[in-house]
Formats: sequence, C-alpha cells, structure tokens
Amino acid sequence: MILYLQDTATGALTELNIPQNQTQYTLEVPPGEYHAYALTVGTELAGVYSQAVRCGLNAACTNHRSLPFQVQSGQTTKRIDLCDWYNPPGLVSTNPNSATAGVVTVTTVQKMNVFAGPGLNFPTLGFAPSRASAPALGRTVDGSWLQITYPTAAGSAWIYAPLTQVGGQLDVVPLVLPEINLGEDPLSKLERSITQFSPAAWSAWFNESIVHFKGSIKDEQGRPVNGFSILADNGTWSVLSHPTGASRWYPDTDDGEWDIIITNATDAAGWWTLTIASYDCPDFEAGFNAQCKQFTRLSENQVVKIVYPDETVINADWVCHRDCDQGLYVKAYRP
Repeated sequence: MILYLQDTATGALTELNIPQNQTQYTLEVPPGEYHAYALTVGTELAGVYSQAVRCGLNAACTNHRSLPFQVQSGQTTKRIDLCDWYNPPGLVSTNPNSATAGVVTVTTVQKMNVFAGPGLNFPTLGFAPSRASAPALGRTVDGSWLQITYPTAAGSAWIYAPLTQVGGQLDVVPLVLPEINLGEDPLSKLERSITQFSPAAWSAWFNESIVHFKGSIKDEQGRPVNGFSILADNGTWSVLSHPTGASRWYPDTDDGEWDIIITNATDAAGWWTLTIASYDCPDFEAGFNAQCKQFTRLSENQVVKIVYPDETVINADWVCHRDCDQGLYVKAYRP
C-alpha cells in the first residue's frame, strides 16, 4: 500500500511505499497537523487513522472519520495506526447547519470508473480516485447512478452510487429520466423489476489465490432456478456470471448454481455489489459473454467486501419470488 500524510494547513502530501506484510513504518515530516491514510495498490481501497482506531475498533466505535494529529519539532508521534478499513459505502450523515447544507456530495471509498451516462453500456470517461468528493447534479430513478461534476467537455460524468458515500438527501437531487413510453411510471416499473429476487444465506471465508463469488438460486419452495445471472461490479469493472444451471457452454454446472472466479485476488480486494440480472445479449447459443452490458437488474444491489486474504470467497444464495421460469432456459443442458 501507499501511506499518505496530509498537512491540514497546506494540503501537502508526503508519501511512503509500504511493502506487503510490513507491519510498522516510520517517516520524518515537518512539524504541523496531519491526517494519515493509505491506499492499497489496485482498487486503491482507503484505510485511515480515525477516531475508531483511538476508540479500539470494537462495535461501539462508530466514528470512522479521519482523525487529525500533531507532530512536534524534534519529537516522535507514535501509535498513528492505519487500522480503520471499515468505512463502508452508503448514506452518511451531514451537518444540517454547515455552509453546504442542502448540497448532496458523492465521495469515493476506492478507485472507480466514471461514465458518460447512467449505465455500464456508456463509454468510460476516466477514473475517480479514492477519497475524491464532488457535488451530485442528477440521479436516476432508483438512485443507483449519480451525475457528478467532472473535468470533461460536458463538465460532468456518471458514477455508480452504491459503492460511494453519499452525504445529504438524495430526493433533493434532480431526476434525470431515460426516454420512456408516455404514461409509463418509471418507479413502478423499477419496483416490479428489482423485487423478483432477494438474498438468502450469505457467508465468507478465505482463499489466498483467488476471489470467488458463488452460490445458488432457488424458488420459495426450495427448487433450483435456472437461467439467471449474477452481476458483480466494483465500480471499475463488472462481470456477469454464466446463467445458473448447465448450458452447452458450462455443462457441468448443477441446477441453480452460479460462480465467478477472479484470479488476481489482491487487485480485486474492496467493495463490490452483487445483483441478479437477466442476460439480454443476443445469440447466447453462439457463445456466452461475461462482459455483456445488455442486462436487466432483477434485485436490489447487495454490497459485499472482499478482504484479502481473510474473506475472498463469498457464498451468496438467492430466493426467486415470481417468474422463476423466465430465465434463458429452465431445463439444464445434459449432453
């Protein structure tokens, strides 16, 4: 990882590379007040020295904001430990009396792509680095995509909101609606689509070599459900699982089973969302494309964290509530 000490007065950064498995560090800096944080190599997941570190990092320690500390001339400031890696994405509280009250801000917790429009099918415009903040200018109906200020020709870009920290009330951000049929209620359509599936049993364990997302889909009677995919997204790239059950491309898959394997476990560490989706790319019979961008979300986004090397295997089971026979196929392929 890379350690950063930031002078609170000038904003100047002092950097230090920390090799893997090194547990202590020392660094000389001018006297002053500093914040300390580190970014992992890869997703740039951020860890900070926070009030929760001083508190002991137990369940009662809920303040994960960076804690400033003083460095005195000729003295050593000890116990600045970068142990707080638990600041999750989601809605964060803001001060209603601050000068920015009424402004919704978006802050990244890891490196993420930004897009020309509200979806993975739009071109990428570049990266938003970890710990970057910007005002929200617009939102989609479900709030899963937010338009933010970004230094492009258009002056804005779109970012995947479930993997960011959003400060403020989303309902004050203007809606940017896609083209829809007259008389169609986009919120009603959304509610119908993302409630078809819900999470069941989830668990995590370790594998130092790979990141492995896997699980099963069953209906409310416990019967395996075939033909649906799981979308895994970390804000930088996404991948679709092969639809549950066996096809001619994956004939050894059990009914209702799915999995995604990522071989570079360290670069895949960080926050992800898992979502049930239908595979809408054409010509499935001609081949399966895990990078397909044509899909329909059929469940709410579920946020999970890959922690290397302790939690790199995520087992995520789902329940189908209706239209369970509407996948790409119902009967598994058996040669």
